[in-house]
Amino acid sequence: MRLRLFRRGSSWWPRQRHRSAAGAPAVRASGVGVTSCSVAAVIGLLPVGGCGSRTSVVHRAGMLHELPVRCRSFLHVELDRVDRGDDGERRCRLSVRCQVLAVPTAPGAPMPMRTPFARARVAVASRRSRLAAAAAATAVLVVLTGQTASAQTAEPLVTVTVTGTVQNVVVDDDVAGEDAGAATEVETFLDVEGELFDLPDGAPVPPSPTGQGVVVTLLAPAGATGAQALEMAADDVPATEARVVEVLPVDGGTNGASTLDAVADSSTGAHTLTVLPVYWTAPDTSTSALTTMATQTADYWREQSAGRLDITHSTRAWAAITDPGSCSADGLSAIFNAAMAANPSVPAPSQTNHVLVYFPRYASCAFAGRATLLGGYIWANGYTYTDVAAHELGHNLGLGHANTLTCTSGGARVSLSGSCSSTEYADNADVMGIARNQATGNLNTAMADYLGYASLTTVGSSSPALSIDLAPLAQVSAVRGAKIAVPGGTVYVDFRPATGRDVRMPTWAGVQAHLRTTDGWGIPTSYLLDMRPTLSSPFTSPALAPGVTWLVPDTGLAISVSSVGGTARLEIGSSGALEQYVTHVYRDLFGRTPDPAGLTNWAAALRAGTPRVTVANAITYSAEYRGGLIHASYGLYLGRTPEAAGLENWLLQMNRGITIQQMEGGFLASQEYFDQSGGSDAEWIRRLYSHVLGRTAAPAEVNFWLSYVGASGGSRFQVAMGFLTSTERLTTIVNTQYQHLLGRSLDQGGAQTWVGAIQSGVRLEAVIGGIISSEEYFARP
Repeated sequence: MRLRLFRRGSSWWPRQRHRSAAGAPAVRASGVGVTSCSVAAVIGLLPVGGCGSRTSVVHRAGMLHELPVRCRSFLHVELDRVDRGDDGERRCRLSVRCQVLAVPTAPGAPMPMRTPFARARVAVASRRSRLAAAAAATAVLVVLTGQTASAQTAEPLVTVTVTGTVQNVVVDDDVAGEDAGAATEVETFLDVEGELFDLPDGAPVPPSPTGQGVVVTLLAPAGATGAQALEMAADDVPATEARVVEVLPVDGGTNGASTLDAVADSSTGAHTLTVLPVYWTAPDTSTSALTTMATQTADYWREQSAGRLDITHSTRAWAAITDPGSCSADGLSAIFNAAMAANPSVPAPSQTNHVLVYFPRYASCAFAGRATLLGGYIWANGYTYTDVAAHELGHNLGLGHANTLTCTSGGARVSLSGSCSSTEYADNADVMGIARNQATGNLNTAMADYLGYASLTTVGSSSPALSIDLAPLAQVSAVRGAKIAVPGGTVYVDFRPATGRDVRMPTWAGVQAHLRTTDGWGIPTSYLLDMRPTLSSPFTSPALAPGVTWLVPDTGLAISVSSVGGTARLEIGSSGALEQYVTHVYRDLFGRTPDPAGLTNWAAALRAGTPRVTVANAITYSAEYRGGLIHASYGLYLGRTPEAAGLENWLLQMNRGITIQQMEGGFLASQEYFDQSGGSDAEWIRRLYSHVLGRTAAPAEVNFWLSYVGASGGSRFQVAMGFLTSTERLTTIVNTQYQHLLGRSLDQGGAQTWVGAIQSGVRLEAVIGGIISSEEYFARP
C-alpha cells in the first residue's frame, strides 16, 4: 500500500494506493498534548486509515503495535525529536513510512507471509490500554523537505510464475437489488496447492469457471516464492512494486463442456457438511440450532435430487477466534482459517466436503452468506435459516441465483424480448432467490436440469403439436417441465402449486416460465418471467393463466395452459397461425384481407412477444376501425353518411377521449334527430326506445322520461346517455359482437365482465380488442 499525501486545510494527510518508483515519501507526525515521546505514547496519534484499514506500526527497535483497523503493509516509524510548541505543549516528531518489514513474532522466528487463509497476528499485550490513553489526541502531518535516512530504494524485480486453479466465491447480499444487466457477483481467488490467494484489483484475470487451470506471471523481488509474490501483488506492497503481468489458461483445467461434467460429478453421491461455529465476542445460538439447520439442509438437497445426493452432516463445538477486523476477502479468509485451525480433524473443503463456518452477526458483513462455486467453502453471517444454508450449498453445487426478468417491446411490458432488466435474488419462491426464513422453495427446473435432477420434455421449433402433463415441482421423479432453446439461453416451463415447500409466494402459484443463461464463469442463472405482463405491476401474478397463449419469441412455438389441477396440462404447437389470426382480425373488423405490410408487421410483433391484446387494441383504436364505428352510428341514427369534416372532427374527438356512446348521445340529442322523431318530447322518447333498445316503449316508461325532461329539467343528452349506457342496450351490443366474432351468444359471465367494464368507463374499442385477443378467438379455425 502506497502513501500519497493530499492537502486538508494547512496540513497534509496520506492517501492509499499511490505508486512511486522510488517508494513512498516520508512524513512527520506531530503528537499534541503528550508528556512522553515513547512509541507507545505516540502510536495512538497516527492517523487511522493512513495505510489501510488496520495500521501496524513498527519503531526502530523492532517492536510491533497494531491500531484497530487492518493493514496490507506496515508503517515504519522513527522517533525524530521532542520539542515544545508555541502553546507550550510537548510534541513528538516522527518519521513515518509504509514498507514491508520482516518483524519477528518471537526471537529468531520469521513473520509468516499473510494469505487469505493464513494471516500473521502480532501485537503487544498492552495495546488496548495504550490506545485508550491516546484516544483524545489528534495528528497533523507535514511534508518533509528531504529524504529521511530510513527511506529505501525499490528492489529489482524478476519474473515469477505460479500455476493454480480459479476459485469463484459468490457474493450474496442481504437484500435483492435491481440492475439492468444484473449478473451473479463473484470474487475470484487462486488456489495454489490447497491455499487460496486473493488476486489484486485490476489483475488481467479473464472470466473463468471454477476449476480452470491458469498460469499467473508476476514481477516480484528476486528470491520471492510464488506465494510471496502473490501476497506482495495483492497487497500493493510499496517497497517492491510487485504486480501481476498476465493470467493465461492452461490445458487440463475445467472449461466449456467439462464444467457440466464437474457439476455432474459433484451433484450426486456421498457428501459431507460440517458446521464450525466460531466467535470473537460470544456465541449467539446453540449448537443444537445449528444441527437442526444442517439436518434440514441435508434433507432438502436429498429431496431435490431424489436421493442421488446423500449428505452426512455434523456440528462441532463453539471455538473462540481473533476478531478478523473487517469483512473483506482477507477477513473472511482469516475467519475460515481460524475455524479450520480450531478443528484440525475436519477434512479440507472440496466439491464433496462442505465446510460451513458460522459466526455471530458481524455488522461489517453486508451479506447473509457466501460460498465457493463448485467448492466446499461456506460462510454464514449469523443466520441459522435453512434457506440460507441450502442456498449457499446450492452455490457449492455450481448454481447461481434465481432472479426475475422484466422485458418490454414497443414500450409495453412483455414476458420475454431483447430488451429486459433483471432483479437479483427476486425469484422469491425459489431456494436460489433471497432467503425469507420460510419453507425452502423447490428448485425450479432450469436449475434442477443443470444439476441433472429434472425429467423434462425437450421441444424444438419443428416439433409437432403436443400436450404435456406437468407434475408439480415437488414430484422430483416425474416429468416436471418443458425445455425450449431460445437465442441467448433456454426457456423452462414448469408447475409450482402453492403446496408443501412452495407456499412462500401463493399469488405466484401455477405454471411458471424461466429463462436460464450461463455466464463467462460457467455460472447458471435463472430468471422468472412475468407471464401476465399486462397487469398494473410486474410480477403481481406471474404464472401463465389457463386459456392464454404465449408465443415464445424467435421459436415459432405457441404455449398455452388448458387445465390446472393435480397436474397442469401444457399445450405446445406452431405459431404459424399468427398470419391466419391477423387475417381473421382484418376480415372481421374491416371486411377485407390485410395488406402485405400490415400482415407482416403485426405477425412479426406477435412473434417477438408483443401481447395479443396490445396488437388487438392497436387495431381497434386505429382511424380505420373508429371510422367504421362513426359511419355505422351516422347511418343508424341519422340515416346518412358523415360529411368529410364531420368524420374528421369525430375522429379527433375520439383521439382526445370521447367515447362512441358520447358521440352517439350527441347524435340523439341533436335537433336533426329530434326533428326526424316528430318534433315532440313524447315522440322523441318513443323513437329512442325503438332505435336504441329495439322495442316499443310502455306508457309508464314514456311518462317517466317526460317527467325527467320536464319537471326535473333533464337534458336530452342526459336522457340519450341513459339509454346508450343501460345494461339492456350494452348487453345487446356485446352479444352482437360475440355472435360476429366468436360465433356464439353472450354468456352470463361475459355479460357481467364486458357490460360492467363499459359502464365503468372502458371504451367499446377496448372491449372488442379484449374479445379478439382471447384464446377462444385465437383458436378459431
